[in-house]
Amino acid sequence: MQQHGLRSGSANKDRKVVQMIVRCEINLYSGRANPSWELTEKQRIDLFARLATLPEASPGKRNEQLGYRGIHLAVNGDEANAVQSIDVHDGAVRTLTRGGKERWYLDQDRALERTLLQSGKGSMDSATYSYIADELGPAR
Repeated sequence: MQQHGLRSGSANKDRKVVQMIVRCEINLYSGRANPSWELTEKQRIDLFARLATLPEASPGKRNEQLGYRGIHLAVNGDEANAVQSIDVHDGAVRTLTRGGKERWYLDQDRALERTLLQSGKGSMDSATYSYIADELGPAR
């Protein structure tokens, strides 16, 4: 089992995931509100199940370019050392715990990023969705 609660498969962990709130935000604009939405209970459970299967990666760099810079997830839970934020962009996933521990994972073919984008499709206009889908490119 690994830190961050990402590798645990217990029923107790699923209950904690159900009770938390995960708010997604497309990191796109400066000067206006970014599209954002909350994950459903099923989406939260699926998210943490997928995170648990991602291979660890070497630390990457935070993306500071203009335009689409990934998807930021703010996690509101009550565990002291639980994940508090997740950043997904360009094949990399960065998690940060409330205790300040950072971990990096590999999102092969940007599959998690695509799933998160799809979950927020109804929270953004079609032009924004299409722009980001184009940025992600076709699934391989």
